[in-house]
Amino acid sequence: MPVDATGPAWDLLLVLFGLPPAEGDLCVGDLAIRAEIPRTTTVRWLRELHRHGFVTLSSNKRDKRAVSVKLTPAGQRAMEACFASAGLKVG
Repeated sequence: MPVDATGPAWDLLLVLFGLPPAEGDLCVGDLAIRAEIPRTTTVRWLRELHRHGFVTLSSNKRDKRAVSVKLTPAGQRAMEACFASAGLKVG
């Protein structure tokens, strides 16, 4: 079953896709702020995106209480495919 990548899911994926390679990942709170989505909504959608293999969720190296989020290679490819299907080149 495909994931609903509209609304908050799209906003979260777009923020993660736009991160500079040196930054790599964000903690959930920072991602919620950048995507302008309430934290509870962010957490709910991240669980769904993680279940479908688009993001990884791991302990934050700097703050063990926080969770870091990163696009998986599959998530990266999916985002690139979305832009390519719209005729937009990224990268």
